[in-house]
Amino acid sequence: MPSAANSGSSKLATLRPARWRWSSRLAFLVMVGVAGCTLAGAALGLSREATHQTQEFRAAAGVVFLVCAFWQAWILRHVYSRRDRLKAFTLGLISPFWQWLILALAGSYSIALAIGPGAAAQNAFAALAVFSYTAVLYRYTRKAKQPALAARGVNSPRFSVRQTAAWGICGLIVAGFGAEISLRVIDFFSDQPTPVANFVRRSTLPVGVEYRGRVPNQLGFWDDEFHLTAKDQTNRRVVILGDELTMTGDAESNFVSLLDQRLSQTDVQHFGVSGASPREYAVVLSAEAAQFRPDVVLVMVNLANDITDAPRLPGAFEWRGLRLYEWSLRRWKPESLQPAARISNEHTTRDYATLLQIAEQDLTVCRAPMTSDVRGQWQATFASLRNLQATCQRLGAELVVVAVPSRAQVDVALQTAARRRLGLSSAEVDGSLPQRRMIAFAEQSKIAFVDLTPVIGSEGADGFTSNCTEWTGETHRRLAEFLSPVIASRLDGTAEMFAAR
Repeated sequence: MPSAANSGSSKLATLRPARWRWSSRLAFLVMVGVAGCTLAGAALGLSREATHQTQEFRAAAGVVFLVCAFWQAWILRHVYSRRDRLKAFTLGLISPFWQWLILALAGSYSIALAIGPGAAAQNAFAALAVFSYTAVLYRYTRKAKQPALAARGVNSPRFSVRQTAAWGICGLIVAGFGAEISLRVIDFFSDQPTPVANFVRRSTLPVGVEYRGRVPNQLGFWDDEFHLTAKDQTNRRVVILGDELTMTGDAESNFVSLLDQRLSQTDVQHFGVSGASPREYAVVLSAEAAQFRPDVVLVMVNLANDITDAPRLPGAFEWRGLRLYEWSLRRWKPESLQPAARISNEHTTRDYATLLQIAEQDLTVCRAPMTSDVRGQWQATFASLRNLQATCQRLGAELVVVAVPSRAQVDVALQTAARRRLGLSSAEVDGSLPQRRMIAFAEQSKIAFVDLTPVIGSEGADGFTSNCTEWTGETHRRLAEFLSPVIASRLDGTAEMFAAR
């Protein structure tokens, strides 16, 4: 009576060689061709102008990768008899195919990490992954290997020392890959993603180092020490979130300090973070400010760099962007996340040429029609504001979005000069477009909204320091005078949904 091994071999013998040979060759040529396309995409990725086009190559690589997987399943289905399919499936799991594939993918990712951030690394990984899969698949499914693999799959071969070592290495790679995927999934559903939380920690002020007339508190924020006290009608708490613009002036003239003086029986806490955007504000609120149980949360959204110039986080093809690395820093080396550099107490001064360059960047959000990149940046901003809203609802606090116009929006002379340097007509620049988009979002999401354009824009260029985007002391005073009744009405529950529209 024929054995199971002979049964598998006889099935192999009855397989028509011509059909196998030409179908396998055709599939191999197709996969190599697409791998060449992804390699061309990697080369094109070196050019900044070709970044968007190379996404098509990466998509093609992903599709072909799936096609290759189904091709392997088709091979196993047609090579083995119906009685031996279960053992054929076991062959697919224990064969050296998976060892070599895992090692090849790990090597491809290592090469992409060495290339560095950008489209070139992404396309190089796609090309190498497809090519590796193609080469390994072809080697272990070509006709010359079928009898040996069939016999191994049926006879449950013993593993040598070399094979055991290979499986151990592959097991470590798979474990690391699984941990990385798990951490990324956790970050996806978390309100404190690890890279953003680490950025916030690095961007706080050095504790004990004076900055513009005030020593930061123990949490690294530019304010007096925060105290967690019981709240009642005579002891209310307001949290203000923002970037470095909210930390201009000095300890006495800053609008947050003036608000603290104007609002009696109210603790105004300043959680400003240099270089932050709404994405970082959401982490600051959930990780730091939430423990103080605020009644009102004001998020100061700069309608220029908060939209188009959010901090860049390490990408998937940068070793610093690995979640295992970021998590290890927080777990075993927290001192590496502390701000190390001393911040100068001098106000930032710039010449007019630098100010003009900043204005050109700020006008990106005012251009009509809107580009696809800016539309995506707006969507990311709105998603972060929704996260802030969800956190405030969980805390029982009210969120107030405060729109802060850039100098390029309110300084007519600067806007005109920047527009002409960009070669744009007056019809292609709409200075009030960001405000209208923010108002529409606030109405749709039922978020309280305050527009500071009437306050800051009334002074024009005089509201800013010379050749700079920072506010003057008078502007800080006017902001405190305007915002204090807005906050008081929010605390009393008598405010309208929108202010200064």
